[in-house]
Amino acid sequence: MHTIGIHASQISEGWKYAQSKAIEYLTELSQPVDLSDRESLLKSATTSLNSKVVSQYSSLLGPIAVDSVLHVIDPARDHNVDLRDIRIVKKVCFPKKEKQNPNRSLKIK
Repeated sequence: MHTIGIHASQISEGWKYAQSKAIEYLTELSQPVDLSDRESLLKSATTSLNSKVVSQYSSLLGPIAVDSVLHVIDPARDHNVDLRDIRIVKKVCFPKKEKQNPNRSLKIK
C-alpha cells in the first residue's frame, strides 16, 4: 500500500476505525442471554456446535456443554462465564458409582 501512496499510519487508523464500528454494530445486534434459561442455552450451544467439525454430535455435546457451564456459575449472581473454569478430563473407565451419576465426573476448578 505504501507504493501507491498510503502511509502505514493511515492503514492502522483505518483498521482501528473498522474495529470500533464492528464492535458498535455487534453490540446493537446482540441479545442478552438469561443464564438460568437452560432451553435457550441448549438451543444456542447446539446451533453453535452445528457449524463445527463435531456437528454430527451437537445434540450430545450441547447438553454436556450447557450443564458444565451451569455447574460452575450461580445464575442468580453471575452474568458472565469464564470458560477457563471448565475443562475436559479424559478417563479410561469410571468406577461403578460414577456410571450411575455422570455429573459426578465433572471436574470443576
